Amino acid sequence: MLQYDKTYLFDKTNGGLEYFHSVYPQSVGFEDKNKGFKIRDERTGSTHLFCKEGVWYIKDFGSGDNGLNCIDLCMQEENLEFLPAMKFLYQFFGLEAKTLQQFKPLREHKNTDLETGFYEVEYFDTIQQAELFAPFLTDKTCKEYNFYSVKSYQYVSYKRDVNGKQTKTKLLNTVTATPEYPIYAFKEESFVKIYEPKNDKAYRFRFLGEKPQRHIYGWKRIFDSVDVEHIKYLRERIKGYGDSQSSAAKEAREELDEALLPCIIIGSGGSDSLNVASLDSEKYHMVWNNSETEQLTYQEIQQLKLVCKQLFNLPDIDATGVKMAIKMGLQFLDLKTIWLPKKLLETNKKDFRDWIGNYKHLGVETTKGAFEKLITHALEFKWWKWNKKTGAYKYNYVSLLYFLEHQGFYMYKLQHRNQQKGQNTFIFIKIDGNVVREVTTPEIKSFVQDWLKENHISLEVLNMVISSQFLNEKGLQSLPSKELNFKTAGVSDQLFYFNNKTVRITSEGIEEVHPTKITNYVWQNKVLKHNIKLTDPQFKIQKDASGDWDIEVLEKDNMFLNYLINGSRVHWRNELEEPFKDKSKEAKEKYYNDNRFNIAGANLDPDAIHEQKLHLINKIYTIGYLLHSYKDDAKPWCVYIMDNKLPEVASESHGGSGKSFGISKILEYFKNYFYLEGRNQDLLRNQFIYDGIDEDTDVIFLDDAHYTLNFGFFFSILTGTLRVNPKHGKAFEIPFKQSPKLTITTNFVPTTLDPSTIRRLQLMVFSDYYHELTDEYQERRQIVDDFGGKRMFDENFSHNDFNLFYNFCIQCLQFYLSSNERHEAPEGNVKKRNLMQLMGDNFYEWAKSYFCDDKLNTFIPRKEIQDEYKGFVSGRVMSVQKQKVALDAFCKFNDWTLNPKELLGSDGTIKKPFEDQQGKRQVLEHYFIKTDNATVDVETIEAKEAELPKKVDTDDLPF
Repeated sequence: MLQYDKTYLFDKTNGGLEYFHSVYPQSVGFEDKNKGFKIRDERTGSTHLFCKEGVWYIKDFGSGDNGLNCIDLCMQEENLEFLPAMKFLYQFFGLEAKTLQQFKPLREHKNTDLETGFYEVEYFDTIQQAELFAPFLTDKTCKEYNFYSVKSYQYVSYKRDVNGKQTKTKLLNTVTATPEYPIYAFKEESFVKIYEPKNDKAYRFRFLGEKPQRHIYGWKRIFDSVDVEHIKYLRERIKGYGDSQSSAAKEAREELDEALLPCIIIGSGGSDSLNVASLDSEKYHMVWNNSETEQLTYQEIQQLKLVCKQLFNLPDIDATGVKMAIKMGLQFLDLKTIWLPKKLLETNKKDFRDWIGNYKHLGVETTKGAFEKLITHALEFKWWKWNKKTGAYKYNYVSLLYFLEHQGFYMYKLQHRNQQKGQNTFIFIKIDGNVVREVTTPEIKSFVQDWLKENHISLEVLNMVISSQFLNEKGLQSLPSKELNFKTAGVSDQLFYFNNKTVRITSEGIEEVHPTKITNYVWQNKVLKHNIKLTDPQFKIQKDASGDWDIEVLEKDNMFLNYLINGSRVHWRNELEEPFKDKSKEAKEKYYNDNRFNIAGANLDPDAIHEQKLHLINKIYTIGYLLHSYKDDAKPWCVYIMDNKLPEVASESHGGSGKSFGISKILEYFKNYFYLEGRNQDLLRNQFIYDGIDEDTDVIFLDDAHYTLNFGFFFSILTGTLRVNPKHGKAFEIPFKQSPKLTITTNFVPTTLDPSTIRRLQLMVFSDYYHELTDEYQERRQIVDDFGGKRMFDENFSHNDFNLFYNFCIQCLQFYLSSNERHEAPEGNVKKRNLMQLMGDNFYEWAKSYFCDDKLNTFIPRKEIQDEYKGFVSGRVMSVQKQKVALDAFCKFNDWTLNPKELLGSDGTIKKPFEDQQGKRQVLEHYFIKTDNATVDVETIEAKEAELPKKVDTDDLPF
């Protein structure tokens, strides 16, 4: 068993300083400085590192967060609970966890003929080492509750073989306590419950004898100490007296007061109950069940209420304890619950035994006084009281707010939300499990009214609520405020909440997460509306023997995956059309049907297959990136989805490839996205462009972006803070980590593919496999055609179809998280389309006809090219710089070289003498276009030029 000690961690790691430097490299040099460093886009750094008692802390004054040590920061950054975070940090710092010393009792096993029901227990005369779990426990209290220290115990069991199977041989097992391993027992009439506090949790308790199906500890003690029949008699007498203040009535009330126990407390277990009783066993009478998940029945509660002045419940404050306490409180509305301080949870403590450990050094009386304060704040769920003076019901406001809180109603402070000026920054929310939704005050009031009706509470109480003004916005602002962690992703993991279960995706795999293991919350609109069943892997991506990436498609019936396969078939014409020009229609149809969703068709050469597979791998990787909610500073990418087909001219738009369909469905079913109409040419001039975006927005979806889109407009939001300027509210900022990702679909490439732009783009390229019927194509092919007319995501899309879709998407995310390298789309036509846009339509059309063989591998005056192009475009002038960019793009488009290095002068240009028609000589800048296989021999080129006839000016000739 491994032990992770935070004191040891701090001592061996200089207080955890190196981990802060790894998370925030910019913090180096800011240790214990008055000057802060930046962790967001801000004018002045507001984050500080400081050391306190040898432990380093980070304090972000910009967010208002409390100071965090390296364990707190690791839990936040890696989305881990305490122990996994400790394990992470031990590995980060290269520390070895200590092995806990395992104390064990003395055990002896002998063959026996005794019956299997035999048992025997030997006890000490006095309690031993009670301070281990109850610092104030005395022998007197122990005997009252039949609690003893055990010297040894024996029981008979069947021997098991090496495979764990039961044999017919019986063993007499003797277990003996040691000073390091004490053993205790609750000794009841027909059984003994053994308690070994130092055993593993699963084996801490053992029953000897006839284990009862149900047993209430402390019950017999209580009812042996009171005269139940006399109490019943007195209660009936007092009931008969009504409000009478006669001496006989007062005498009966006083007699009942003496007959009743001061209070009975329902404990969560034996250890807690003994600790409470140890404070004052004459005042605090304890009962408890075998398990905290068991509950007393209505009849049992009534019996306890009969014999005491006050009845309380004292639960644990972990998730299970709170859940059971609320269930019990709502079943017995006037049962008061004693709540332990929530601060216990901050140190991973949860029960009364933990609480009393904080007071044991102060002595029993001080501890009892502290417990009395907890009792005075005990609350019940019955929030209405009868007012004798008015003859009507009235609110117990504290209990009403307590009732609403434990029905899941809270105030929630907005961090970044699109709000009206003057609007408060709080909203009302309702939490069910870990699902959160915003509610209005009328909804809260309706909930209360419905609850009263369902539980058959008096109509007079219902009338009080209907006419009340308390359940309005002003009154309900007294609800407690709740801080919620909506973080669903860390750098290496992601949670998805489905209707029926939660799924965690990591680089290692995909797993279902038990609800008790989830501490984060999710907005209701982000719960995926599907009952998921995890499937086997749908694809396998790995490197082949030559080190190239390869994919094997394992799932053949996933419509969405098949659509992406066909969207990656950039060589479909070479596969489905070219080979069948001289073959029958039947042969063509057979091949098409046999390879309807084949990324690696037999008609393709290995290079074409490899390129198509890389396109599919890129789509899977990019979908994974988009689904990952974590914003990584190292991956500030825009998902840019475009067509692969080369147009005749740069500004030509094809579309119909299905690219928007796929991404829009992923966003629709997984993300809260903000839609922008890309065809709107005034979009970027709108100062309220982000109106409607808030902290809950996952993705900005710019659909069908226009040819003229200035991608640089979005550079700042990819890497920094997003500033939102609402039309009817005040501007606010969303930090990078909480801001949405950006996705763009378009029929065009960005106008520039410079390194700065490329660094920010995660391209996804779609083939024209799906297309409209035009002069270019032999048929019209839509997505629905591939599936026999069945449409994805409509009413005929079955639960299994959806299940395959959801599983495919989370498997895409798992592949993304497991990838150590970025999978980009093959350049192919992307680069060529960008070069066409750099040229522009006019220059491209002119250059195709102008640069014939006699204009290649020779010197051409720059002015000649400029004049020729000017004539083509009817006198419009292109600047020298733009001309050079366009010409360079045209050369790269054709795999030619503009101005080879060996021809350049010291100023980076080619300068040569030139003689015009009038014989005037001057030195002019020239261009030289070298084709792929040509060699550059200046002397040979100049000799050939000398043989050519000089250009004659014919403008003045009469013919």
